Amino acid sequence: MTHYLRRAIGASIVASCLGSATTASASSWLTFDELPSQPVNGLAIAGVTFGFEVGGIASDDATYNVDLGFGSTTFLSDPVLEGDATGVLRLIFAQPTAKLSFGLGLNSAADLAPAAIVELYDEGGLLLDSESVDTTGDLSLGISEGGFEWISAAGGASLVVIDFNDQASRFALDNLRFEAVPEPGTFLAGALVAGLGLVAYRRRR
Repeated sequence: MTHYLRRAIGASIVASCLGSATTASASSWLTFDELPSQPVNGLAIAGVTFGFEVGGIASDDATYNVDLGFGSTTFLSDPVLEGDATGVLRLIFAQPTAKLSFGLGLNSAADLAPAAIVELYDEGGLLLDSESVDTTGDLSLGISEGGFEWISAAGGASLVVIDFNDQASRFALDNLRFEAVPEPGTFLAGALVAGLGLVAYRRRR
């Protein structure tokens, strides 16, 4: 076998290993029907732990799996995570997340800009980004809703803090999607396997 062909086989092995490593990132989607209705503060599911407080004090006035009675709207679909809009919702991720999205609704018929401020922090507590969520009012339903989507430019978020516009009294959050940053170890492991395979092949030659 020619030297060129051996190099081609080696490159193919590396590409295969690295390709499988890049698909190792974990993606999760919560629609808030996964668990019975219960306070969300301290609740952990699918790699995220929720925290909720009002006036700086831990509160049970935010609930997982609540039917609003609207059925489905553009960004919300029963059941949802529902709570006191004067509170602050925290999402703590077991693995830093590179992508995050959710639908948001507030019990107001007005357009709200912003309806919420979303702050994203890395593992060390450094603020990565601060984004606003704007919502559009629906007079027939008496809600103002919109969507949030964030993709990391560098690194991932371990903590997300959502502070709602307290012009409204209640909030609803739905369709929470997040995707973990692929761990560097998966890339290194792929490269190591490729290297060992190529060495073994050369020894057989």
